[in-house]
Amino acid sequence: KLRVELAAPGIEMLKLGNFSERSRDRPLLGIEPEHYPQALIAFGEGDLDRAIEQASESAKVWPWFYEANVLSAEILIRRARASGQDGSFEEAFTELQAARARATLAAEVARSDPRVMTTLCWVESEILSLQTVAWTQEDGEAESTFKSGQAACRQALEIDSESARALQLLAHLIQRGSEVGAIAESAEDPRGLLAEAAELARRALELDDADGPSW
Repeated sequence: KLRVELAAPGIEMLKLGNFSERSRDRPLLGIEPEHYPQALIAFGEGDLDRAIEQASESAKVWPWFYEANVLSAEILIRRARASGQDGSFEEAFTELQAARARATLAAEVARSDPRVMTTLCWVESEILSLQTVAWTQEDGEAESTFKSGQAACRQALEIDSESARALQLLAHLIQRGSEVGAIAESAEDPRGLLAEAAELARRALELDDADGPSW
């Protein structure tokens, strides 16, 4: 509820744009430009089904517009969280796999955009969370998720070293990784994982940015 209330001014601004009406008169490169703003509006209002429908349409008709895939990934993560909180872990995992695919597509176009890498980091962090909470992983999958998630998080921080969001996500990823036996056993000092996670979280708090993931 609070998220929707805080987003309300921005949603109203988007609605005032009359994108649907303008697109009939002035189509841009064959795309109907209302799809992406309509996805943002629906996402802000909590209508995740309509949001993913509009974001997907935007990505389909304008493939190089990577922001649509980033938004799609973020919407799918929110849907996965809702499914996970309801105990529908298989459905949540399917949503997260789709989110990973969308974020990967965005990274193929704009790997130097910190938001893209942060979103990919977020996806991997959520997948690892689900793997540890619901034990949905096959042998080696959690380690693979941990490795790819770390790579995305650290690349995001290479682009923007003061991204509290990326620091939070990396801290969460490492903390979750410390709960996986094979990951902890492969570390030179398993306690060092938790120490690193704590230090990253401390730095994130100092920068005071967005909220981190949790199931």
